This record gives sequence, structure tokens and C-alpha cells, in this order.
Amino acid sequence: MAKIKYCPICLAENISFAVQDAPSWYKTPAEPVLYLDCPNCRKYWINASRKQNGDAAIHPRTANFLVPLSGQERQYLSECVQRLIDQNCWVIIDETSAESYLADWLWGQTSTKLWGFDQVRLMISGGGFDAQNRLFFVIDDNGVRRYVLRLIVSTAKPNQIRTLIDWMGRLRAAGVPTMTPVPGLNGSLIQTAQMGDQTRQAVVFNWIDAVDWDDHPEDRITPELVRNFGRAVGLTHHVSATMDIPAWYTGRHYDEKCFAEYMTTLKSRAHAEYTAEQFAVFDDLEQRLLKAMATLGKSRDVYGIIPADLSAGNTIVHGAQPYIVDMMNFGWGYFLADLQKALRHIKDEDQPTFFAAYEEVRPLPKGFDPCYKLFDETRRIAGHWF
Repeated sequence: MAKIKYCPICLAENISFAVQDAPSWYKTPAEPVLYLDCPNCRKYWINASRKQNGDAAIHPRTANFLVPLSGQERQYLSECVQRLIDQNCWVIIDETSAESYLADWLWGQTSTKLWGFDQVRLMISGGGFDAQNRLFFVIDDNGVRRYVLRLIVSTAKPNQIRTLIDWMGRLRAAGVPTMTPVPGLNGSLIQTAQMGDQTRQAVVFNWIDAVDWDDHPEDRITPELVRNFGRAVGLTHHVSATMDIPAWYTGRHYDEKCFAEYMTTLKSRAHAEYTAEQFAVFDDLEQRLLKAMATLGKSRDVYGIIPADLSAGNTIVHGAQPYIVDMMNFGWGYFLADLQKALRHIKDEDQPTFFAAYEEVRPLPKGFDPCYKLFDETRRIAGHWF
């Protein structure tokens, strides 16, 4: 690899780089990118352009954005790149992405003042790396993680985050281990930050000293941990199936309409990539799942508020205690679909333990066999439609 004088983000010196073609998914795939190997930022791509002599260099727009950044802004942007790479996310740094990360960082700095936090630093989270609802770790001046800050997308419905916070409170009251929100200086759990004439909502949660399920040593995935997780998921569905739902509750619905819209988008892309035989598989799958949903119906024993993303990254573990966290994708959906996501990180031999704990709280949803297998087949063939 060739060398450049310094990393354009963190300014580390004597950085190796290679010129590559931009991936097909990039907004301008015809342009080149530089693949940089930085000891701080990791190996990452940055937007580039061709000079008249044919050589490639960092795109002038990107360079002009990065040059005036302060040391604090550079440190934060470098941490963003590090955490993206550590999470196996593909990203090309350009002026648009860099500006987005830094804009949310400024919103985060503004928001922390509403809780009276002084001398804190924000680190972007690896889990929940959500471009719309950015998640930050709030770190004190001793380098200790104290809180989690969630910035809410400005287009969120007025009662959407209020619904989530209220529902999470009901889950905690029922014994579901999850995050606890922290009131701001004015006593409200949901704060509204303002920058100029724009506003965004924010919520802070207490820090839980735990690790992602995937990062938990395999020999410590004990029957007790699996049982506790099965019980937590069962309690979550029990609360949703039996609670009195306030009229102001709002959220998305993961139902037939949602699935049909997803499949329409998927098939529009698939025309160019799949044979007629492969395309017919999508059609058959869509019709079978839509029919199954119609048969299940939406009675409260099968359909209710769900976290909607019970992935290993959104389930953290301390000892034998799992915590269900990061529920920003919550909404109304089928408990069977929620179970399918939860069971992705439970080994086959441990699933009877999970189900036994779940059924101590509530029966498995109606239509578990064969509908559960159909939800699982849909995920494997068509991807994650919610």
C-alpha cells in the first residue's frame, strides 16, 4: 500500500492507503475511494476523486469539510468510524456522513445539559447504531460509562416515545429486566432539546453493566440464563396481551400491510437479480405468510406490542440475568414473529428450556405450529421485514 502524510480524520501520521473502486451500493459507484489503514480509526473507506493526471485523492468536498474540525470533533468522528468497523458495518466517509455524525453529536451535547450533566463525554454506541435515533454512551470525566442517551428522530409521532417509555415502565413493574429512564432537571423522563428553531426529543437511561449476548462466553450461556430469557420474553408478551392500552398509545404495526409493502419493494429489486424460478419462491412465500396472518387474526393473545428486535445485540447479559434493551423498533406485531427473532441466538438444544420458562408465564401463541416455522422461513428467504 502507498502512504499519505496523515489520516484525514484523526491526523495520525504516515498512513497506508490503496485506491479502489467504490462499492456498487455507494451513491456514486463510478468514483474511486481510498482504503485507509489508520492505527486509530481502523481500516476504512473515504470518498475520493480522480485528478487530471489520473491519480486519486480525497474528494475536495470531503477534504474541505474535514480540515477545519476541532480536536474534540476529530476524536468523536474517529470513534464513530472505529465502532462502525467493529460492528462490521460498511461505510464510506464523505462530507454527508461526517456531517450527520457530528450534527447528532452536537444534539447530544445539547441534550445532556437538560439532565445537568457536567464534564461528560459522548461515545456513539456500537449496538443501536441507528442513523435516525442515535444512541450514545454518556461517560464521566473518569472514563466510566454512566448513562445511555437516546436521541429521537425529529419526525417521530408526538406520542411515540411517550408510548415506549410508558410501556417499558409496565414491563419493569411486571418483572421484565430492561432499562430505567432517568428524569431530567425538570422531572420529565422525556426532554426536548432545541438548537435554533429545531427541536428533538431525548431520553436518558441508567447504565447497565452488562455485555451483548453474542459477546457473552459460550460456556456461560447456562440453563439459568436461557430460562430467565424465556421468562422475560413470556412476561413481555403477557403484559402486552393483558394491559389496558391507553387511547393515546401510538406506534407502527408489523402486520399484513407492512409485510406486503416490504415484499413489493423486495421483488422490485429482485427482478434484476433472480431467475423466474427464484422469483416465484418470493411470490409463494408472500401468499403463504399473508394467508397465515389472516388465519391468526389480531386477537390480543396473538398480536400486541412487541420489542420487534429481540436480537442478540439488543439482549445484554450480566451473570445469569438477561436484559431486553433498545426497543426503538417497538410496535404492534405477532408474538410468533417476536419469538422467532428471540430464538435466533438460542441454540437448538437450549430451546426446550426457553419454551418451558415462557410457558410458565403464558401459553405459546395460538398457531405456533406451523406458523412459527413459516415466520422463520420468511426471515431466511426474504430477510428481516421488520
